[in-house]
Amino acid sequence: MISVVIVTWNSCDEIESCLTSLYSDLKNSGFDYEVIVVDNFSSDNTISKIKNLSLDHLNLVENKENFGYTIACNQGMKLSKGDFVFLLNPDTELSNNVLEILVNKLMLNENIGAVAPALLNQDGTLQDSCRNFPEINDLFWEMSVVFKNISNWKIKNFKPENDIEVDQPMAAALMIRKNILEKINYMDDRFKMFFNDVDLCKKIYLSGYSIFYLPESKIIHEKGVSIYKDRKNMIKIWNDDCISYFNKYNSDSLKISLLKILLKLSSKFRK
Repeated sequence: MISVVIVTWNSCDEIESCLTSLYSDLKNSGFDYEVIVVDNFSSDNTISKIKNLSLDHLNLVENKENFGYTIACNQGMKLSKGDFVFLLNPDTELSNNVLEILVNKLMLNENIGAVAPALLNQDGTLQDSCRNFPEINDLFWEMSVVFKNISNWKIKNFKPENDIEVDQPMAAALMIRKNILEKINYMDDRFKMFFNDVDLCKKIYLSGYSIFYLPESKIIHEKGVSIYKDRKNMIKIWNDDCISYFNKYNSDSLKISLLKILLKLSSKFRK
């Protein structure tokens, strides 16, 4: 059984095409399924649009305040009953056989903890959707102009033709074994919006499981839709979540203090 978890926030313009393509692929897959949509107190017509679609096996959770992406994600994952949990952003559209390819890979090898599809732009070009686990030095290189290419966080020229093991795909579309989610206690809710997927993949890796990127499985992803709706606040949350990540995995307090200063200084330019 597949449990699909989608978190919405003012997603009225995207959610219908997402759910329509999702249900088409779910029904073609032949698997049992449920879809859990957790809405983070949308102020637009997201809720009414979902209800008007009259979809089967749909559990709509209506939060009375915006708890942030991570907490809402955990709500959905903890409610899920499937063997596999598929995290999916509302700004996505599935092509044919996405779910079948992902599930088959997991069923072939119990040592694979999670799998991710290729994410494409609207014009069909490939998004840089996978990264290595970041070290704190990578952030310093990323913020420099001259030495930016030294950073190992972003994978350079990432265009694999075959299935490949990776550190961290985007959680915009990520399928994970439910028993592993229970084992690692889901997402760490110290991360409100960002770095939750980095940390989730890190926990899967530290638990002894691998993560695979499957380029044959393709999803269109309108990158950054939710971020641009509240960019100023999102930059602050990104900075806070970044520091939380390195506080969790890096004991060098001096470097973390320096990173805080640099992130604060760079915020004005990023806004």
